[in-house]
Amino acid sequence: MKNYTYAEADLNIIKKCIDQAEKLAYHINNNIGSISIYKTAYYVSSSTGDDNNDGLTPATPWKTIEKVNSHTYNFGDGVFLKRGDSFRIKDPLVAVSGVSYSAYGDGDKPKLICSIDASDSDSWVKTDAPDIYKYTKQIGGFDYNIGNIIFDDGCAWGIHVSKMSDGTRLDNGTVYNGIEEYTTPYGEFSGYKDLKGNLEFYHNFENGADELYLYSAYGHPAEVFSSIELADNGHGIVLRANPTIDKDCDGKVTGHGHDILIDNIEVFGSGAHGVSGGWIKNVTVQYCSFNWIGGSVQGVPPFFGREHVVRYGNAVESVRDCENYTIHHNFASQVYDCTWTSQSRIGVTMKNLHIHHNVTEFANTGSEVWIGDGGNLINMKIHDNYDLFIGYGWSHQRPIIKRTRNKREGYIGCGGFFYGQYNTGMNCENCDVCNNAYIFCGSSSHSVGAITSDKYNFHNNTYIMEQGKRFATAGRFIGDYNEETIKKAVDAGGEIGTKFYYTKPNILGDMYKQYQIKYGKEYKNGKEKYT
Repeated sequence: MKNYTYAEADLNIIKKCIDQAEKLAYHINNNIGSISIYKTAYYVSSSTGDDNNDGLTPATPWKTIEKVNSHTYNFGDGVFLKRGDSFRIKDPLVAVSGVSYSAYGDGDKPKLICSIDASDSDSWVKTDAPDIYKYTKQIGGFDYNIGNIIFDDGCAWGIHVSKMSDGTRLDNGTVYNGIEEYTTPYGEFSGYKDLKGNLEFYHNFENGADELYLYSAYGHPAEVFSSIELADNGHGIVLRANPTIDKDCDGKVTGHGHDILIDNIEVFGSGAHGVSGGWIKNVTVQYCSFNWIGGSVQGVPPFFGREHVVRYGNAVESVRDCENYTIHHNFASQVYDCTWTSQSRIGVTMKNLHIHHNVTEFANTGSEVWIGDGGNLINMKIHDNYDLFIGYGWSHQRPIIKRTRNKREGYIGCGGFFYGQYNTGMNCENCDVCNNAYIFCGSSSHSVGAITSDKYNFHNNTYIMEQGKRFATAGRFIGDYNEETIKKAVDAGGEIGTKFYYTKPNILGDMYKQYQIKYGKEYKNGKEKYT
């Protein structure tokens, strides 16, 4: 008896799956639920607040995240940001042990804007190179390096350019900037004058420099675009120890974030992670939204032995040990790397990791678990998530990493719905990946669906993928997405009860442009808008 489905997906099947994802995304983004706390509630409003207020009622709120971060909290306290308000921050919201962070009032989720507003005309000046403009203000060098530039609320985006250790341009292959698709020129790269493609940008932070350059083919950036946001290197929310309760016998603050709830907050434009923490316990992130996250440089050569800079940025990440970590009913769009992840390169224990009912679109990877030799992964449940158009949007700017000086030879993977690294020296117990829907993952033919070990139990998932994509699941096969390889995996014990649907290439048109089509942001006249 056949214990899986392999069939062609018509438009009705595709529409049904996408509609289900959209319905869940709407529920997440419009959630107006409230949470309960049993000690003191503090209220914060950027529109009506004052940091000299006591913050104890909606009528006397604080105003800034800086005030939130400077206050001392007790276990059981809560911080509530006003719905409909935006908080532009340079440093992240610090979420400390024992405290819940949520929203109050009516309207959209309170929004943490982590990016720099570069929309005014004085922010850019023309250089001596044709079509290249320089940002006129200080950013902060490497510590605040720019990971992405977001134009007109996401109608277009920047193409990051950086140098290899041998002085050549890091090769990103074919890219799409929201307006047009082009192949990035390959060769020597000495500085800003070597920018060639529209909306390419280069942040020079070498030897203490702090210079941001942008190629704008259609004129002065502030005249072409109504809004320009620079996503600099920083997190939206960080999980930390609480000075009130996390002290040792000598009174020193010790330990890490625990017993924290993050609820109903939007994070926008952070060049690093949306939520970041390490050695965490009893942490839940729920009903949050993460948009345009990541892309900043994490390290320069020889960072982990590489010859090129390494970019990063996840929506929600924990590093090192974690226990009772739950990520549920969140939405993420346009994330450079991974959306929901727990990872470490050393032997750690990750226990009771629960990722469910989230919606991801236009990110490089859906979910990821990365653990090194000697580590333990116990009771991992990843289920009922929707991943759409993974590897598309701006996250496709993944470098070509195997090449000679004049020839492209290979690629880094782009478009994985799940990445579960496994080492032989790692203990893996009771780890399920099930009842998820993976819809059009992999932005090019070299991409893989998942890289995992057979220690993960994949079952009852739904895949909709184009013919010709490369595909892997449960460590049992890697190859073309077809029934022959799928059957081998199922016969070996993986993906029992799963539905594998295939489509012809480009059934929905140019997949890079699905973001603009979906949100109605596609320019009606294409490039003519800028001429």
